[in-house]
Amino acid sequence: MYCTKCGKEVEESDLICKHCGRAIDIERYEQFNTDNPNSMKWYYLVGITIAVMVITLFIRIPLPSKGYFNFGDVAVVFSGLFLGWKGGALAGGIGSALADIIGGFPLFAPLTLVAKGLEGLISGFAKDKKGFTFYFYPAVAVIIMVAVYFVGELFMPQIGIGGALAELPANLIQAGGGYAGGIILSRLIK
Repeated sequence: MYCTKCGKEVEESDLICKHCGRAIDIERYEQFNTDNPNSMKWYYLVGITIAVMVITLFIRIPLPSKGYFNFGDVAVVFSGLFLGWKGGALAGGIGSALADIIGGFPLFAPLTLVAKGLEGLISGFAKDKKGFTFYFYPAVAVIIMVAVYFVGELFMPQIGIGGALAELPANLIQAGGGYAGGIILSRLIK
């Protein structure tokens, strides 16, 4: 393989030419270049995914449908605001679903993957935004998260309408806390 700038031979695995410094494969270079502000750094994604899981497991208050109230939404909203929509979707969905599996609620894991993944994804649209937009997307995100849980619980035979309605107030409180906490944490980190 040869560099397109200087014409000298380079290794297949090289990201930049060792002779002239030109990026060999721009797409791969930008993916791994830690100086590129637009690249999502994999170690941030892994760390925040683990943080979402741990925070979700840290304080659990049982709810009538056998689910639980937690502070993981703070981390999910923050993950979107910090990592953007892709990272927010992955960290929020996977971290929260893993918390359900490890915490003894595997029945909720698929629903959690969707609800929290959407919450992180939509919050992520506000990354680097200012003013109204910064506050709008996370607000929509937490409302959608509550709606996804409500609809999902309606179709769970063990929960149904009674359990979904019983959990709604706690889910709304958790969503409000996640919204406020995620925004405050995001402002503190930046």
